[in-house]
Amino acid sequence: MKKTICLIMIVSCISPVWASLYQFTDTLGQTASIDVEYWTGTGANETILVIDWNQSGTYVSESHAFGYRWDGTKTVAEMLIDIDANGALDTDTGYGGAFVNNLYYNDVDGDTHAHNESGSFNLGSTSDIYAEWGNMNSNWTMLGEWEANQAGIDAENLVNGQLEGINVMYWFDTTQPYMNLDVPIVPEPATLALLGLGALVLRKRK
Repeated sequence: MKKTICLIMIVSCISPVWASLYQFTDTLGQTASIDVEYWTGTGANETILVIDWNQSGTYVSESHAFGYRWDGTKTVAEMLIDIDANGALDTDTGYGGAFVNNLYYNDVDGDTHAHNESGSFNLGSTSDIYAEWGNMNSNWTMLGEWEANQAGIDAENLVNGQLEGINVMYWFDTTQPYMNLDVPIVPEPATLALLGLGALVLRKRK
């Protein structure tokens, strides 16, 4: 009985508070629980925008996801405008609305997100929720396993079941390390239980 109570307590302790868990299905038919800040729009199509500010310092989370639904044809630029109008994410674009200048977000954890190098963002999309973000390839078409968007957010059409990613990069400050983009996927309850069981075993061995 004591072991059961201890296991429940461990699992509870490692379970964070999420904005809103959503079971998202990508175009490959894969599903994952993603921590979505808020949803915007209505329609038969849906995508999730993941923004990773990659800030140094103490932050609860550097990566946040925003859900978007629509019908017909929508661009990434139109999605950003709608998400901005619907909630706390503020967007600033340049070059006639073709590229991102900055993104501002004050989340429920009390973190304030913004990039200190305006205009330095990488944009990408993927049909695979488990795809790994990486360095830009030599012909500027891929960011790791993500497809790079070099045409501009006003020329990139959304696709049902795809993820859209916007990641902070440092164009001028070359002392900054390579920045990753982490999709806020939340482990299934069974995985959390296994993590808790592992912690219990380690505690028992001590």
